[in-house]
Amino acid sequence: MRHKLEEDTIPLIQRYGARHVKEVLDHIHKGELWCGAHKEEVERILGEPYEIQYKDYTEDWCYEPSKNAKRFGKRIKFKGDRVHDFRI
Repeated sequence: MRHKLEEDTIPLIQRYGARHVKEVLDHIHKGELWCGAHKEEVERILGEPYEIQYKDYTEDWCYEPSKNAKRFGKRIKFKGDRVHDFRI
């Protein structure tokens, strides 16, 4: 069990820093999304997106289209590899 924990924790330390790992693990275990999360953690919590849309330097992941299908119902907006904003 300890080996698996270390295997999961080392990449988190590399992405978020040792000071924030406990907070990140709490979010992951609760299944909560947060601003600043990397794409790897978003996929770990929510799975693969329904649709991906690129716009200039940002990337939106759609998890559920809106009823009229013109906008994203549940959406995550990234800047680079980190969550910038989300509507879940």
